[in-house]
Amino acid sequence: MAAVPAEFASEAVWEPPPPPPLPKRNEKPFTPFSEPKTKPGEPSKSGEFFVDVFVQAVGFTPREAAQLKHDIVLYDALVNHGGHGKDYERDFEEAPTCFVRDYIMEYIDTDLPVGTGNEATARRNEVKKAVFSDLTPAEIAQYSALLEEERNAEYREDSPMPPPYYELPALRDVDDALDLTPRTEVIHRPKESVYGKPLWRSAVYPTKDIKEIGPGWLPDEHPERQITLPSEIHHDCDQIRAMIKIFLLECDGEDEVGWTPERFWYAIGDSRKGLETFLRKSGPKHYVTCTAYRNAWAFFYRREKMGLPLRGAGTERDGVLLLAWAAKQKTPGQPEQTQQTGGKRRSTDGTGDAGNGGKRRKVGDN
Repeated sequence: MAAVPAEFASEAVWEPPPPPPLPKRNEKPFTPFSEPKTKPGEPSKSGEFFVDVFVQAVGFTPREAAQLKHDIVLYDALVNHGGHGKDYERDFEEAPTCFVRDYIMEYIDTDLPVGTGNEATARRNEVKKAVFSDLTPAEIAQYSALLEEERNAEYREDSPMPPPYYELPALRDVDDALDLTPRTEVIHRPKESVYGKPLWRSAVYPTKDIKEIGPGWLPDEHPERQITLPSEIHHDCDQIRAMIKIFLLECDGEDEVGWTPERFWYAIGDSRKGLETFLRKSGPKHYVTCTAYRNAWAFFYRREKMGLPLRGAGTERDGVLLLAWAAKQKTPGQPEQTQQTGGKRRSTDGTGDAGNGGKRRKVGDN
């Protein structure tokens, strides 16, 4: 048997190289007071020093001091995109001193258990003076105010809601500049025996919480149920895609009860994936049996029959229009909402369709 070469005879086990250092987003001081001030010839102070001074000033037990360090390490790791894996442990010494000071200042202002009132304020100022002895009282107040301003900006409630593109990216590419006038060439509505009966969820009131509402079927006596869908559709697939985009982008934006992409695809009995797939397609007739097309058409048809707008939908105003329409249907001898004149559909008040340049936009006719 041949001898094993010396260079291959070692029993050393290969080990992977150590991971590269983590990105240190916290190393840059957040405020002018985050980095401790030192006098000439004085050694720099570490985060351990400020934690020890804070623990002594508030009288923490060793267990509470260890928990404080653990929280600082954890929060620093989260802000810095986490560790290198399950076997990597971040040490307290790795947390930048400026980050430790910011954490302690925020802890004093928000979590220090000293109660409320003037005595609590005085106690907090006393602890701050002990920990941040390198700063003047005015600088300490300014330091605290800068961190409070950042907290308020992070949790500000009046931040704008994300646009519908956030939930339905396919809306970006939908052409909403199409002519939405009803087509002369009709599309026959798919047979209910094959593709199912029309979905009866409200086209006026969106569901606030889909998980709690259940199926969401409208009762038989609801005014919206009194509308009969025709057997012929006068809007093709591309027009319905444009209507969906216009409807979602131009809602009034009522956060609590307004229309969102999620509430819309629930109202038409589809899923996000199904609606997204339909919006990404193109062509006037290739997807007439698609759930999103059939039920979105019925959704807009019912809104149009009740006199509700396609643009700028608002739940409160739409509810008033719905009640007015329902009352009109119960009034004997009341003329219909639209009438046939010269082969064209025109509104009885002669105003046409608001928000469409005076042109009457119909979502479906016989």
